[in-house]
Amino acid sequence: EVQDGAAVSPAISDLAPGAHQVTALSSGDPHFESDQTTLTQNVAKIGTTTGLVVSPTSSTYGDPLDLTATVVPSQNGLSAPTGSVDFMDGSTTLATVPLAASGGNGTAHVVLNDLGAGTHSIKAVYAGTPNFEGSSSAPKAISIAKRATAVKAEPAVVKLLPLGLPLGRLQVKVSSTLGPLVGVPVTFTIGSKTVGTSTTDINGVASVNASSQLVQLVLAGGYTATFDGNANFEGSSGHGAILQ
Repeated sequence: EVQDGAAVSPAISDLAPGAHQVTALSSGDPHFESDQTTLTQNVAKIGTTTGLVVSPTSSTYGDPLDLTATVVPSQNGLSAPTGSVDFMDGSTTLATVPLAASGGNGTAHVVLNDLGAGTHSIKAVYAGTPNFEGSSSAPKAISIAKRATAVKAEPAVVKLLPLGLPLGRLQVKVSSTLGPLVGVPVTFTIGSKTVGTSTTDINGVASVNASSQLVQLVLAGGYTATFDGNANFEGSSGHGAILQ
């Protein structure tokens, strides 16, 4: 309704982001002709900020790492941001987690236990939605240490026994506090001579046949088995005695 030459529409709060053509049309009356005018109303997306909490920031390979992202809208009183958050290690995506509403904010949480040993730069990236702008957290520096290992060496049999154990078999088990290490190489030496290298099986066990080295085993007082370590596990070695 026009009053004193002006008309005001009801407030509209649900226009989608983007450009909208708004037309005002006057139907006229016995004294005035009808008329219309059009303008462009630009509606911006709601801005956001993304924060990231990492706990702990220093740990050991295989230990759980908690990542929590919070996406906060720039305007209060509206619905919480929707969509998902990518947890990134540099340019590598570690996990993509949907946002859950927490008050007027959106939160995403993930627990990782396979982040490799070394230094990492972790950030949370919110891609945004048709209604919310994307945003990214500041990177967090994370330090993951290699996990310690142990090599348990079994005694080597160097002469026939009633037990019927195989002569000269050198056998070890490689493990950490996470359990046996599978598929890692172990080098067996008698004195300064390398007897062979074997890869651990599903139980973390590796063995070689040193039946042709029985005299050397006795003279050396046993053998040494060494795991040199890898990207996530520290190296270790163990000494195997002789069973005569």
